[in-house]
Amino acid sequence: MNMRAYAPALTYTCVVFLSLMAEKADALDWDLSSAIPGSVAQAAGIAVSENAVHAIWAQSGEEQYARSLDDGVTWQDTLTLSASGANVYNHYIVTSGPVVLAFWRAAAGDAVVFARSSDEGASWGSTSQLGSGTVVLWGVEQEGSQVVVLWSDNRTDTGGDFDYYVSVSPDLGGDMVKSCVWASGGFLGWRDFLGDLGSVLEDDS
Repeated sequence: MNMRAYAPALTYTCVVFLSLMAEKADALDWDLSSAIPGSVAQAAGIAVSENAVHAIWAQSGEEQYARSLDDGVTWQDTLTLSASGANVYNHYIVTSGPVVLAFWRAAAGDAVVFARSSDEGASWGSTSQLGSGTVVLWGVEQEGSQVVVLWSDNRTDTGGDFDYYVSVSPDLGGDMVKSCVWASGGFLGWRDFLGDLGSVLEDDS
């Protein structure tokens, strides 16, 4: 079953409700107050694997992660995935089997940063980076073992225009083997990565 979850942006609250939307339009609300002890200033990311529910969010400028093994009834201890004072934004998390990938923008380092877990969030490897210059993370899509990341940065334009870049991993973040300029300058809205971007990625060998 394909599942997506959405959360509203909240400020100065210790209670966050996340709704899991399933194919049949059923909705489940989880109170994450037990997992999030402090303030949350941005929308959180959530994903579901076979045995766990995973959540990431910003707190005090750092990327936080927690998981639940009982469908959101209780949450395990929070982990900090980012460097201290990273100033994180744009949170995306995807899963496939036991692999969990968390992506965020680190404003302090001006990069898209991601972390990978191969055991459903029980442990995490070191972080990796994409992008340079002033960076905005637009989205992450995953289908099977393929992960597609879209971001923009202004590394090539001193006038401030942003180029849009795509990176693809064929092995759930083990390697980001392809990175290409999708479009130069201007503003691009949300696209279907695995649809509209498919031909672009195939042509960029």
